[in-house]
Amino acid sequence: MEGNRPCRHLGLSILGLILICTLQDSVAIDAPDIVTVENEGNTDSLKVTWTPPTGATDQVVTWSPADGSGSDTSFGLSGTATEHTIPGLTPGTLYNVTVTAQNGTDETSDDSEQGRTKPSPVNLTESGATNDSISAEWTKPSGAIDQYTFSCSEGTEDPSSPITDVSSNMYEVSCVGLSAAGADYTITVTSLSGNEISNESTTTITALPNMVHIEAGDATNSSFVASWNHPEGEMDSFQVFCYENDTAPEEISDVGSNSTYMYEVTCESLPTAGTGYQFSVISISGSKNVTSETVLYTSKLGASFGIRLYYFHTSSCNIWLILGPFCNISLVPMQHNPVTHLQPLHVHLRQHFITCISSGVFCSMI
Repeated sequence: MEGNRPCRHLGLSILGLILICTLQDSVAIDAPDIVTVENEGNTDSLKVTWTPPTGATDQVVTWSPADGSGSDTSFGLSGTATEHTIPGLTPGTLYNVTVTAQNGTDETSDDSEQGRTKPSPVNLTESGATNDSISAEWTKPSGAIDQYTFSCSEGTEDPSSPITDVSSNMYEVSCVGLSAAGADYTITVTSLSGNEISNESTTTITALPNMVHIEAGDATNSSFVASWNHPEGEMDSFQVFCYENDTAPEEISDVGSNSTYMYEVTCESLPTAGTGYQFSVISISGSKNVTSETVLYTSKLGASFGIRLYYFHTSSCNIWLILGPFCNISLVPMQHNPVTHLQPLHVHLRQHFITCISSGVFCSMI
């Protein structure tokens, strides 16, 4: 016999009772003792550790999804191996893991243990903002997810957290009732699968700043003054356009949140007297901006006056005017008796003679 190997057969010979031991091809061994199956923070792998039995010549790690959706996969190791990392797994998925020890034809395995990969985080992006709310959205990431949780740095969550309906591919959440327009806020989202939680996904979103209320001030024939109070909330700067397509807008920076401050701007060297210009102020906070606009006017040239005449019986009216230089005269028919042939007269003389050729005409000259 060889060594201390146990006997397999007992037999009797003609010489008497003799114990005959048949040599074994393998030795019975204990099953490996699995210690841990952990994801170590990974979404696509599990690390298995165990205590190998004495006498094992080879060991095999086998795994498969616990829900039966996939077949077994195996990987061979030496008889003294104590750990193995299983790669290429699906995020958020529960797996059954078994370690088998071998010695020749003899093999034993422990009861399978389970481990779950970490679920995938979401890719969170901004989807909207007002002056008192922000919104973010994401598409469903790969792998298994049971629910989502989300939180707002301020305000009320809409919808309420957690989100347990995971049948959609697109999700959007909002934080409403924010306290300060133009301020920065955050939304944080996590994915949950079983007892595993994904890494947090956080995005910072700036609420829209408030618009300003523009007030008209003094005007000359080539300029006007505009003013506004600092609106409530936060902002970084104002951009001021004196007219449409202004290529050199004025920048007012470092305005902060001083709600008691008043701003005043004078738009000068405007080309036309008595004309309306589209004046606008853009409130800027971070990447967000809103525009307030109105029409402001330069004053008219010289003094303004008006003459109104009403004739019932005459066929014409003669008006002799002593005018200042560079005045503009317009004859305007009144509403109840329109005269379409009367046209504005642009006068650059001190004297002008006007004839209204119509009876019963109510004329207004401005």
